[in-house]
Amino acid sequence: MQLSWRGVNVLLLTTSTVMFATEGHLIAFTPLQLRELGLDEAEVGVWTGILVAVTMSMALPLGPFWGVLAERFSRRAILLRTYVVLAIALLLAAWAEDLAWMVVARAMLGFSYGVGGVITATQAMVTPPRHVGRAVATVQTAMPIAASLGPPLGALAIPLIGLRGLLVVDAVLSLAAGVVVWLLLPEPKDAHKPTSVMGRMGEVLQMAWSTPPVRWNLANQFLVRAGAGTVESYISVRIVQVASDPASAIGWILGGYGVVTTLSTWWVGRLADGPDIVRIYTLGMLSGAVIALGIAFSPWLWVIAIFAILRGISTALARPLLLAHLARVVPRDHQTGVFGLFPTVGNVGGLIFPLIAAGVVGSGLWTAFAIGSLGYAASVVTGVKLGRVRSAPRDEPVLG
Repeated sequence: MQLSWRGVNVLLLTTSTVMFATEGHLIAFTPLQLRELGLDEAEVGVWTGILVAVTMSMALPLGPFWGVLAERFSRRAILLRTYVVLAIALLLAAWAEDLAWMVVARAMLGFSYGVGGVITATQAMVTPPRHVGRAVATVQTAMPIAASLGPPLGALAIPLIGLRGLLVVDAVLSLAAGVVVWLLLPEPKDAHKPTSVMGRMGEVLQMAWSTPPVRWNLANQFLVRAGAGTVESYISVRIVQVASDPASAIGWILGGYGVVTTLSTWWVGRLADGPDIVRIYTLGMLSGAVIALGIAFSPWLWVIAIFAILRGISTALARPLLLAHLARVVPRDHQTGVFGLFPTVGNVGGLIFPLIAAGVVGSGLWTAFAIGSLGYAASVVTGVKLGRVRSAPRDEPVLG
């Protein structure tokens, strides 16, 4: 069966939602599993950050190559790799008997990363140019939809089948999504196929560094993932700190955040083909910096919940707009490679900042959120810089 470009986008939206929902359960309920393994509150805070760092450190070595490998061999194969490895990571976490196995599971999770760039590049290649911005933003709603449905469903399932049972079910769903992608996703027929992976990697890095809009776009991705990744790593710990029923509170608060992110991302999709996306992005990152501090210093669960849910707006204004901007400034024959760099650059920020937070969180949980706020604030500065850069890779105008 040959899918239309709209069908491809629906396929990628659906399977990505499954991927993010299952991965989200593993991350969101980590503090509960660490408690189950016998760690005290201080140790939970430290190890939450360390586990994020373990995941990101495993994602980094191969991260820049997934896009080029997808060009050289098969986009479907690279995407299938993500779902299979994610399922293995979920099973390892489900059967973990001690902290060492949790570390192994989270390291395996890192090897499943790097799929976002391949998905976006595939979209850009099969979607008519005038619809690319909205199509990219639409598929980016997979993450907030997963964040809307995943945590509440997880909170409802844990009393029935336990956290470990939930992770086993997630592994099965991940494998099923991978099979569907393998069977239905078409390979772009006119895609560039490099003869040398390393040579192509050099071309992609050179193009990314020498093109100012691309360079500053990736700088923003580094910083916003640094800020958002740190806040995401510790928000469950913050909820556990003040909630009488942590599993339920985590599920419903993160579910509310997902709903707001989904609706906001849908709205952003209507703006993604407009001329002011960088300015809108910058304002969103400013709000993210303020919200991170609000989560850190609010004394009551209901106030924390409000800030956590409102964070969905800044999330919706980050990745979709940066990807839409990147699609404008990267030549078509470089898109898979450059889009492959996009998640890797974010993973670097997602490694460094949570690791710094893990080092200082002993002084108080608020310090982790201060680190996250700093990442958002720095992305405001680089967002202003990105808005001032004008450069077109071809003879087409670049819209800031």
